[in-house]
Amino acid sequence: MDKFNEIKVSVLILTYNHEKFIKKAIESVLNQKTDFEFELIIADDNSTDTTQNIIIETLASIATTSKVRYIRNAENLGVMRSWRNIHNMICGQYFAICEGDDYWIDELKLQKQVDFLDTNQSFSICFHNVKVDFIDIPQANYLLNDGLVKDVFTLDDLIGNKEIWFMATASLMIRTNSLKSIPDWVIKSKSGDIPLIILASLHGKIKYLPNVMAVYQKHSAGMSMTDHKDDTVFLKNRIFMYRMINKETRYRYNRKLRENIASYYYLMLSAKQLRNSYFKKLIISFYYIFLTFPNTPQLKSVLKDHIIPLWAIKLSRILKRKLGLIPLNDAKYGKNASIQEL
Repeated sequence: MDKFNEIKVSVLILTYNHEKFIKKAIESVLNQKTDFEFELIIADDNSTDTTQNIIIETLASIATTSKVRYIRNAENLGVMRSWRNIHNMICGQYFAICEGDDYWIDELKLQKQVDFLDTNQSFSICFHNVKVDFIDIPQANYLLNDGLVKDVFTLDDLIGNKEIWFMATASLMIRTNSLKSIPDWVIKSKSGDIPLIILASLHGKIKYLPNVMAVYQKHSAGMSMTDHKDDTVFLKNRIFMYRMINKETRYRYNRKLRENIASYYYLMLSAKQLRNSYFKKLIISFYYIFLTFPNTPQLKSVLKDHIIPLWAIKLSRILKRKLGLIPLNDAKYGKNASIQEL
């Protein structure tokens, strides 16, 4: 194949208020060495800091033969709406993603992934190891995929009764025809990479390359740091996402996904918005038991803490004492006694 006779890879950079990081992200993409043509599409989701100026200055300072398109949204659309907009602009046979606060550290990253996918048509995704850098606590840095025991995965490996995530967005290369369109429900999901990877894996296997070729940066303003497991908004969004994944996979993993969804209902019982709401917790408790029955984990604690009201427990205690079933001064039956004991 002659160099530059077609666009082989579309690289997508999504950015919002990444003034501290965006220059390095762009440079790491345009410094790629390939024997094929690739394009770079940058989508600025109406940043309110100096991100736009830095993008323009960086593009002007780099001599490149790659095609570059820069789009600035007229309003802030959110990650997934912005992602779908530029996904519709992809020209490449494959696409790769580098979020505005991440960067690549191997100039041959694209070449290595294309070489594999070109010669392995049964694979729809190729990913690699990344270094996870905590900007605020560098002593916590680690390699994301250190210890993976295999290098070929399928959809079966991505779905469990708990959330499974081991592919950094900055490491992904996806065959474009395995993800021709983005369903409307994905736009509503707080997690973009999980549903996109699952949808693409419906059309092929996944290859892991052990090379460390990117840096995934975690910081206080990053999307991954806004996942709050004591917040009903986040938890309801995860429930919605996994219900839609269950539908997209034609309920092939229904039992696992029901248990996964149930785990978010269980977390919701401790959500900050529901701490003083007995009746809302009661409804959530029934959802949790329904989804996990007959082997419901933490059933006793759910009954004691969220279903049987405190006044009923106290009344039961008083009646048992009146009937002489428990001693009046028995400390075992204090306010923290379990349902079984009472």
